[in-house]
Amino acid sequence: MEWGEPGQKFLKLVGHIHSENNEEIRLLLLKQFRTVQERFTKAFHRALPNLDSSEVNRRMAFLIGAMAFTMMGAEQITSFDSKEPQQPEQLLTSLIKFCVGGMTAADSASTSSSTVLNGGHK
Repeated sequence: MEWGEPGQKFLKLVGHIHSENNEEIRLLLLKQFRTVQERFTKAFHRALPNLDSSEVNRRMAFLIGAMAFTMMGAEQITSFDSKEPQQPEQLLTSLIKFCVGGMTAADSASTSSSTVLNGGHK
């Protein structure tokens, strides 16, 4: 997969817009992606029936934040790795694995943060 310079600029722009604290810009972005957001929300609720609505919405917010950070600063992510820079396909694969893990994790209502931090042991 090759994003090219125009694709990289677009991804950065979307990432920066998402991270803006300006309420007007945030509402404009939400309006632009409302249909997509509604479809994904419904799909996640169907796919994750063991999670209540607020938990699915919270995880979606984390997922969107991870995607925005990746779009905004792929260079920062690759700078954590002392090896050669990652290609876009590698970043996308890592992001998908991270998001799948987060969306499919055990229900947080039945798991305390200390249990999670201790590797699932009470």
